[in-house]
Parts: sequence; structure tokens; C-alpha cells
Amino acid sequence: MEQLELIPDTRSLFEKLCNMAYLRQGFRAVKRNRGAPGLDRVSTSEFEERLEEELAHLKMDLEGWSYEPKPVRRVEIPKPGGSGVRLLGVPTVIPYCTSYSDLSECRR
Repeated sequence: MEQLELIPDTRSLFEKLCNMAYLRQGFRAVKRNRGAPGLDRVSTSEFEERLEEELAHLKMDLEGWSYEPKPVRRVEIPKPGGSGVRLLGVPTVIPYCTSYSDLSECRR
């Protein structure tokens, strides 16, 4: 019977996540979803103009364990029927580049 590894190799996963190809893939997913600008008011098109520089800086911060996400922009969304509002937090583009990376691919 084949034994499954219960604890994944997190170091390998982290190294793959810091790979520029995965960060680019994450940005493409953000752009595809047409995310709104966060607190820094940087749109995906503005971010894309300096994509390589931004992702290189993100990679350096991740690898140096110095990355800290920026605060989110708070947006009020009206609830149906006018029964109040729902609060939505809109992050900046950078955190999405890591979270939208295809982690299922990273784990292989």
C-alpha cells in the first residue's frame, strides 16, 4: 500500500510561490478578474506598466520574509432592498499576485 505524505514540503511550495513565473501568472489572474484599485489607487493597467519591477520587488520581499500586505480599501456595497450596506475590503494588486497564483500547480 502506498503511503501518502501528510506534511507537504512547504519549503518547496514557498520557493515555487516566489518564482517569477507564478507571480506573473497571479497577476494575469488579477487582470482577468478586473480587480478594482486598492488603497494605493493603483489600477492593474498601471501596475502592468512596471510589472517586472513590481514583481521583482515582491519576490525580494517574500524571500527576505519582509513582505507586509498594505491595508485594504473599505467599500460599502448596498444590500438588496435597501436594508443597509455590506462592507467589502479591496486589497492592493500585490497581495493578489501571490494569492491568485495557481497553488495547485505549485504543489506538483
